[in-house]
Amino acid sequence: LSDYSLIDKLYEASRAGVKMKLIVRGICCLVPGVEGMSENIQVISIVDKYLEHPRIYIFENEGKHKVFISSADWMTRNMDYRVEITCPIYDSSIQRELMETFEICWSDNVKARVISAKQDNAYRRNN
Repeated sequence: LSDYSLIDKLYEASRAGVKMKLIVRGICCLVPGVEGMSENIQVISIVDKYLEHPRIYIFENEGKHKVFISSADWMTRNMDYRVEITCPIYDSSIQRELMETFEICWSDNVKARVISAKQDNAYRRNN
């Protein structure tokens, strides 16, 4: 996540009260958890042996979900210099599977690092 135009929009949404959970595998130029700027944004990073990782976008409004998959990371090179694809998922069983995949990743307590305003990238562990 290194496209500053998109990062500015995420900050704007956070200031408007939109809550976000982001799983960013690599570079993350967004700083989550900063009061007045990004306090509604939580970010974790999961890096393991393989490069493969899903690009799932889940939007919720009043309990209704919209689910998308994409080929692009939110990097300037992808947003401005490549042809990338994002498409909606309409099948409810596939939506559920993708949302479950996200929740499994979000719950990781072995490889997940919490990206915070302190930028210490501490591993998430069981309490």
